[in-house]
Amino acid sequence: MGLHSSARTLVVSVLVASSLVFAVLLPAAACAQRAAVGVTVASANHHLLNEPLAGGWARLRIGGENQISWQLGIELLGAAGNRIGVPCGGFIQPGTCHQETVRDAARITAVRAGPRVRLLSGERATASLTADVDLAVVRVATRGLASDLSISAVKVLKGGALGLEASWSPWDRFPLAFETAVAAGGYLPLFREQVSDAYTPFEHAFAVRRLRFGVSWHTASKNGR
Repeated sequence: MGLHSSARTLVVSVLVASSLVFAVLLPAAACAQRAAVGVTVASANHHLLNEPLAGGWARLRIGGENQISWQLGIELLGAAGNRIGVPCGGFIQPGTCHQETVRDAARITAVRAGPRVRLLSGERATASLTADVDLAVVRVATRGLASDLSISAVKVLKGGALGLEASWSPWDRFPLAFETAVAAGGYLPLFREQVSDAYTPFEHAFAVRRLRFGVSWHTASKNGR
C-alpha cells in the first residue's frame, strides 16, 4: 500500500514539474537574450552521494546584461562509488542482510530558476550574485558486490542555492563569453514518506556545493551593459 502511494506521489510530482518546466521554459526560450552550456562538479553530504558528482548544465537568461536578470536552467549530475553497507532497506530480519561492499550509482536531474544581480562590470568581465530555486529528482541504485542484492530509491526534492558567477568576453565582435560559478545550497524532500517499513534514504535535508564552468552567447541584441 505504501509503495503504491509513493509511486503515485512520484508520478504526480514529476508530471506537475514537467508541466511547469515546459510552461516556463518554452516562452522564455523565445525572449531569452543569452544562452549558456557547461559542466558541473559537485559534492553532497549524503551517505549515498559520497563520491563527487559531475555532469552538465544548460541555461537561458532573460534580461541580458541588465543589472537584474532572470535565469532558467537544467542540470544533470551523476556519480558512482563503493562503500561498506547493506543492499537492503526497511525492516531487516536478523541474519538476512549482512554488511558488505556495495556500489551506489546516483543521478540528480534538476530544473532551476532565479535572479542574477550584477555586482561588478568591466569592459570585458562581470561578477554577479545568483539565487536559485530548484526542483530535482534523485535516483540511487545500490548493489551488493558479493551478494548481488540490490535496492533503489527515487525521490522528488526541492531546494535552492546562493552563488557567485563571473564571466569574461575576450572578443568584441564575437558574442561568446567564458563563465565560472560557485554555489552552495541544499535539498529536502518535496513530500515526506509516512511508511515506517519503506526504504526512504532521502527524508532529510542535505547540503550540496557546486563549481561550474561554461560558455555563453547572445541569442538577441544586448540590453544594457
